[in-house]
Amino acid sequence: MTCRIGVDTGPVLAGLTPGGGWDVAGAPVNLASKMAQDLAAPGLVCLSEAVGAYVGLDGFTLVRHTVSGVDMAFYQG
Repeated sequence: MTCRIGVDTGPVLAGLTPGGGWDVAGAPVNLASKMAQDLAAPGLVCLSEAVGAYVGLDGFTLVRHTVSGVDMAFYQG
């Protein structure tokens, strides 16, 4: 199985849905989704700049892209 993964950090809301499941929402969820689903090639991991400040970035490349009029910078590897 090949995946695309986006990782960001920050405050989110988590809670039960009316159907009884769980959901997580917030800006970090949206950014991680944009990086992975809209920009990453299959098999790659995308780290936000915020996450990049806390981890080693060996093997990652800084990428700048505009999605829906929003300028984004993140690390991809």
